[in-house]
Amino acid sequence: MQAETVAIAKSGRESVDNLIQSVLTAITEFQKAETKEKIRVAFEQAEKEVTDLHKRISQGIQTTKEKNQLLPPEEQKQIGRRTGVSVRTKNQWK
Repeated sequence: MQAETVAIAKSGRESVDNLIQSVLTAITEFQKAETKEKIRVAFEQAEKEVTDLHKRISQGIQTTKEKNQLLPPEEQKQIGRRTGVSVRTKNQWK
């Protein structure tokens, strides 16, 4: 992150100028800290969503496998690729 320095008009009184500059510096530091915190929270939420998706997919695969055992072969759902099937990638077409 880049720090922006805010220039203020001089009031002619050094103490007032110092106070205003200190307040502006404090506000800038607060905004930086808040932004970092929001980014951290967003990444944590994204990680949780990925974990939840992995869990849901695993549960769905497990449920399908269990249901497939009760169905006749022609009604069973395919999970994954069939044995011996190869996949051609974009680079293999060149």
